[in-house]
Amino acid sequence: MGILALACLAANTVHENAIWAHPETLFVRDMRSAPEAPRARGAFAHRLLHQGKPGLAWRRFQVILFRSAAYESDCLGAAACLEALGHRDQALDVLNRAVEVFPHSNRCLIPTAHLAFVQGERDFAETLIRRVLAQSQRPWMYDIQLAVVLDRIGRPEEAERLLKETVARGVEVTEVWMALGTVLARQGKLEAAQDAYRHALALDPGLETARRKLAALQQAARPGTP
Repeated sequence: MGILALACLAANTVHENAIWAHPETLFVRDMRSAPEAPRARGAFAHRLLHQGKPGLAWRRFQVILFRSAAYESDCLGAAACLEALGHRDQALDVLNRAVEVFPHSNRCLIPTAHLAFVQGERDFAETLIRRVLAQSQRPWMYDIQLAVVLDRIGRPEEAERLLKETVARGVEVTEVWMALGTVLARQGKLEAAQDAYRHALALDPGLETARRKLAALQQAARPGTP
């Protein structure tokens, strides 16, 4: 899953879970009865996106972006649709506008920084990354998202340092340890990565992903393993 899709999912978890409990027929009925309601339109568009229908979802997001006030999650959803359709320049344009409207929103800043870097706008990406890092009270989930971005753009040492700082603040959640394990493993720090996965398992003994990754690293560390 891409950075934009992850950010979109994270931005909509609470809202969408509340609305997805209704059958799709209710979405259609609600939108017909209140066609200008951006919340109803956004919920339906996100549902289409997560069903793997970015083209249909983009048509819905267009209405939201150009005819009514858009939420942050709608901007992320629209950009995710455009990226899935191969229109990264347009996706970045949507995200740039979102950053202008929501200049302190980490959920917009982080995916915008990643896509800007991918599109070759490195100075702009650096500016956005510094803006996120300058926030001393950011929630831990944004540290994970930013660490993933730093790792993917070739800065794993910074990603590692960020995640270790998050742990040092007393954040004890499996997601942080899993992200740290991945970053460490990609750098070849296998023993440290194993420790990170062990921490994740200590917090959630039933976390099979951590168990599999730990077993794979242990296998790789055995003498004679190709």
